[in-house]
Amino acid sequence: MEEMRKAYPMGDMVMYERKPSPLAGKTVVITGKLWRFTRKEAHQQLLSRGAIVKRTVTKKTDYLVRGDKPGDKLDKAIALRIPVLSEREFLTMLLL
Repeated sequence: MEEMRKAYPMGDMVMYERKPSPLAGKTVVITGKLWRFTRKEAHQQLLSRGAIVKRTVTKKTDYLVRGDKPGDKLDKAIALRIPVLSEREFLTMLLL
C-alpha cells in the first residue's frame, strides 16, 4: 500500500471506507408500483446493498417497500407487524 501511495500521490485526499448499508442482510419484499425504479431496478439496488429480496411476505421479512396500489402483501405485513417503508423512505435507506 505504501508503494502505491508513493507511485500515485493523492495530496490531501482522504480515502474513506464505505459503511455497510442498513439494508445489508435484511429480507425485503416490494409491493405495488414504484415511481423511481422498475421492479427489476429496485431488486438490483437492494441486492447491491446486500439485501435479500423475496417475493412473498413471511415472518422472516424485515421490510416491505410499499409502492402505489399495493396488493395483499401489505395486509400480510401489517398483520405480521413488519415495518412498511414508503418509496421515499426506501430511497432514503438506499442513500445511507
